[in-house]
Amino acid sequence: MDDAGAPAQQTGLSRTRARSAQVSRLLRAAVPIGASQTAEQFRTPLTSTLGERRWTTGAVLDDPQLAQDIDRVGGAALREQFSPAKRPARHLLQRRFIVRRESNQHAAATSWGHFAALTLGATGVVFGDIGTSPLYCFAGIYTTELHAEPQPADILGTFSMIFWALTLVVCGKYVGCVMRVSHHGEGGTFALLQTILSGPPLGARARQRVTLLAMLGCSLLLGDGAITPAMSVLGALEGLPVGSERVRSALAVCVLLALFSLQKHGTKLIGRIAGPLMVAWFVTIGALGAYNCASHPRVALSVLGALDPRSLVAFWTQGQYRGLDAWRSLGGVVLCVTGAEALYADMGHFGASPIRATWFLLVYPSLVLQYAGQATVLTLNPGAVQNPFYASVPPRLLWPVLCLATCAAVIASQALISGVFALLAQGHALQFVPRILVRHTNPEQRGQVYISEANLLLSCVCVALVLAFRSTGRLGSAYGVAVTGDALVTTALFAVVVRRVWRWHIAATAALIAPMACVDLLFWSANVVKVLDAGWVPALVALVACFVMHTFHWGREQELKASARFAAAQLESLGGEVPATAEGVRGLVASVSSIPSLLIALRAHPPILRTPALAVFLTPYEWRPPPSLGCLAVTLGCLPETIVLLTVRFEASVPFVKPAERCTFDPLDAAAGLYRVVLHFGYGEALSGAQLLPRALAKAAAEHALDFPALEPLIELGGGGGARARAGSARALGGANAGAHDAGAHNAHARQAEDTEDAEDDEDEAEEARVDALLASDVETPPSTPTANVTFILSRSTYANVGGHSQFTRLRIRLYQLLVINARKPTRFFGLPPNRTVEVSTVRFL
Repeated sequence: MDDAGAPAQQTGLSRTRARSAQVSRLLRAAVPIGASQTAEQFRTPLTSTLGERRWTTGAVLDDPQLAQDIDRVGGAALREQFSPAKRPARHLLQRRFIVRRESNQHAAATSWGHFAALTLGATGVVFGDIGTSPLYCFAGIYTTELHAEPQPADILGTFSMIFWALTLVVCGKYVGCVMRVSHHGEGGTFALLQTILSGPPLGARARQRVTLLAMLGCSLLLGDGAITPAMSVLGALEGLPVGSERVRSALAVCVLLALFSLQKHGTKLIGRIAGPLMVAWFVTIGALGAYNCASHPRVALSVLGALDPRSLVAFWTQGQYRGLDAWRSLGGVVLCVTGAEALYADMGHFGASPIRATWFLLVYPSLVLQYAGQATVLTLNPGAVQNPFYASVPPRLLWPVLCLATCAAVIASQALISGVFALLAQGHALQFVPRILVRHTNPEQRGQVYISEANLLLSCVCVALVLAFRSTGRLGSAYGVAVTGDALVTTALFAVVVRRVWRWHIAATAALIAPMACVDLLFWSANVVKVLDAGWVPALVALVACFVMHTFHWGREQELKASARFAAAQLESLGGEVPATAEGVRGLVASVSSIPSLLIALRAHPPILRTPALAVFLTPYEWRPPPSLGCLAVTLGCLPETIVLLTVRFEASVPFVKPAERCTFDPLDAAAGLYRVVLHFGYGEALSGAQLLPRALAKAAAEHALDFPALEPLIELGGGGGARARAGSARALGGANAGAHDAGAHNAHARQAEDTEDAEDDEDEAEEARVDALLASDVETPPSTPTANVTFILSRSTYANVGGHSQFTRLRIRLYQLLVINARKPTRFFGLPPNRTVEVSTVRFL
């Protein structure tokens, strides 16, 4: 369809494809096909009129010179403009509705039964950590931090701190404010980062600082995720009558291995198992708290009177533990809100509404009742502070509650594990971590993901911590360091969202953020002193994770800078005629690093030898040919007759891409046998299991086989042999029908935008069904064009220092190379056929 006839409202991806096709047409028009071409004919200025330069993967260019270099070699088509301030409000609302309808907004409930199922799953997965805090919160305050027996007035002040911590941190900050910020239903620090980067443009340094801050927040949650499962399982098993720490540690290792082995089945199955158990747990602890308050009504009235904030002030200013001791007690009070950050990180698994409903209707009342019951018992018997939870349980219910508490404590670690998976999936979409396989375990809820690499690494760290510390007494002093640091980072990022994205006045922003920041700073300062004891464990895990993520992001940026600047310099150096010998042409092909340079080499005379085959070269950037292409030209002295440059883009803005927007096809030069295909996938689409990439490439070939018969061998990748023989006539008929339908849809859009969206959806479904039927044809393949002629060519890079770097930079280059080498193999990651895939090793200098 011509640009003039396109619908007035397109999605961001459609506008990007339209601009890409326009720039490509300008490039082809500026380079006429001839026997001998000079580089001067390829120097058509491709100036970008876009505001902020942003990759479709979500990464933002921080170097203006790098952007100019990429523009000069044909990379301007990669940009997309995202300026909400310049768009009408109606368009923003319609675009948000369209995206939610297409992607199902991850975990959006479609019925009351579905909502109930999500609520049950959230109860079992999200609230396990914060729900088991009554097991050790009071004991952590007086046994671990203050090392003293409290007085009744101290108990009331402590209960007041616990109540207001739950109210301000969980109800006010996370559930009330932070969970209003989501990126297509996802939560966590990377969702905050995406929201900030999608807002008004930031300066280069500001973007770098915000990105580093988000990496630090994710790393701190990883550190908390490493220690929480070990702590929860050890705490659960300490209630069993087992005297030997060695036996208890062995049992804890077995339980952890069983827990991590269940992760591959997804949070849906885990939620079905853990949901009823956690509902029973919350009902039980709420009933126990109400029972203790009803058994001692006078004491209970004084405890409920501690809900007055003046009791909290009295504890800090007049109580036995006033001043510095009150500040130290915050190291134990923070245990009551441990798991609040995981509540936000797990938002993509179940949705914000089910989490809010579960918190306010079940979890929050049960926790308040349980803490009130414990405070009532401790007021009457302060000596029970060593184990206040079981001291508040009637003797006849001790064993049933012990069994239920053991199961709940084991489930408690699930919130952090699921949160780690969600954050790493977002980090992979932002190219902060190496290539990993993000698998969606539930097709109905697109936010439920599983990452085998993270599951294996996390299980090894947890097992090592159990074997090293062996008890919660030794490991408990490490609790709180990472989670309070992550809460502080979340507050800082949320402040940027409120000020720059929501555009609040600075006074209103300060009024909202200042109380959050004060509470977070108090908790963090009281826990940071634990680093000298065992708090270094999560801190070390967080620092290592942050350094790895930042190094990988830095390495990708350095690699892009080197490639873009070399391509621009090469295009400048081609000032005269191309070489007139075969050796010179092969040398030129070996050194090409941009599409214009490659076109010069392929159109040169004498031409390079071409073999009757079709090769698909995977390249991460549309404007740059892969190094493997030049390496083959020099090593073999020839190139395939048909060359397809394939780029796979994971869109950071949408989890699933519509089939109609899957492919961007660009015949760079059909006479020279050079084509470019860009396949777009959402960040939640795993390519290995369903072989989406070969099928998408086959569909693209089927749609263009009539105009470009050289692409017909690609149709075999879709699994239907006879589809190729009938692709031309079927495509011609389908194109005529599609054109008529597009015209009708365009007129309908002029009348009503919603009818147009429905028509486009019907068109997409019809087109998808037609191409699927074409690819599924059971007619036998003609023997004249064997499938073996299609080969996928991958580049395997080895990185070397160019010299002049510091020792620290050399260390980062070695680490970057280690991360790239140990990433998931591209053959498995992209779902490529192993018998048609070739890897070519090249050396790159950083």
